[in-house]
Amino acid sequence: MRTSGFSLFAIALVQLVAAQPHARHHHRRSPQEHTVVDVVTVTGPEVVVVVDQNGNPISTYTESAPSTTTAQSTIPVVSPVVAAQVTSSSSSSIAAPSSTSSSSSSSTLAPPPPSSSSSSSSTSAAAVSSTSSAAAAPSVVAASGNGIAYTPRNDDNSCKSQDTVNADFAKLASAGYAIVRLYGYDCDQITKCLAAGKSKGIKLVIGTLHVNQLDTELTPLIAAAKNDWASISMVYIGNEVVNSGAASPAQVVAAVSSARGSLSAAGYTGSVVAVDTWVAVRDNPTLCTAGDALAMNMHPFFDGNVLPANCGSFMTTQIANVAKVCTGKTIIITETGWPHQGGNNGVSYPSRENQQTCIASIKSAFASNPSGVYFFTQYDEPYKSDNAYTHGAEKFWGIM
Repeated sequence: MRTSGFSLFAIALVQLVAAQPHARHHHRRSPQEHTVVDVVTVTGPEVVVVVDQNGNPISTYTESAPSTTTAQSTIPVVSPVVAAQVTSSSSSSIAAPSSTSSSSSSSTLAPPPPSSSSSSSSTSAAAVSSTSSAAAAPSVVAASGNGIAYTPRNDDNSCKSQDTVNADFAKLASAGYAIVRLYGYDCDQITKCLAAGKSKGIKLVIGTLHVNQLDTELTPLIAAAKNDWASISMVYIGNEVVNSGAASPAQVVAAVSSARGSLSAAGYTGSVVAVDTWVAVRDNPTLCTAGDALAMNMHPFFDGNVLPANCGSFMTTQIANVAKVCTGKTIIITETGWPHQGGNNGVSYPSRENQQTCIASIKSAFASNPSGVYFFTQYDEPYKSDNAYTHGAEKFWGIM
């Protein structure tokens, strides 16, 4: 990743908005997940584009090519590993944003992340071992289709009934989704979704949103799931708490260890992980040891330099970068997608066409291992609110 000094000087840090009630996941982004310029090098000279704070190009220049890189890399996601072709985002066209969008396209870019020393090109992703010398970690329950995020709330923020959840899961199953990621335990969602998923062969990923409220969040989660652990694919502790500044990497590691003990005592023997953004994991190697696998949220839209057709190659490139830091770990993308409405972020424009293009690109990149990526999300969430980093798109990530 590369950022210009001009942009670093121009863009101020903005505080994140408060978390939503009902222990509901708020799809917020901190400055760590924004960059002003992203350069993906395959071979040949490197072209650097310098943009202003609104994402408008102001100059370009070239640099000598770095040390030889491998255009085709083998990426550890969920065994078997994914082999993906790394391509530049400069050769694809972008669909124009919908003229019916009611949101302004003048969203302000968030400050870029600090530069990372972990982006050296001297280590090939293909060289990263998929095994570790340590004791084998519990495996994630295998599935044959993609995962998807789901919240059992109606448009008015009321809880969905069991019949409605059943209907939603029927749509997911018919679309080929095999894993559903939940957020919290409100609306009796674990019980409802376990019942809805059984007849459809859908496994659940459940977890807590925080790491400092385990007594409050983990106890009801265990109570709801303890009689049906076979239907649980994975349990996560905390969602983007390092990226948001809510907890330190060391606190996350300690929380996962504590939660693992409680879950084991309740009869759960599967994988326990911590979910954070890929940038937070890359820049905080301590997180490599937090869970049995690396669970990362990765949204190409928030980079601001990714065209929809290149979502897949962007993700496999960033997975390779993380794999250089966290060797020997299975990597699972627990959130990804593209909004269909809202303001643009650099060259990234929300629209239905662009959303579909991005999702198709991701599915192609993960075709050999669909259960290694979860899409965000089944339906729009109109009860959510935007913050300085969501570009007016917070409500509009629904795929169906």
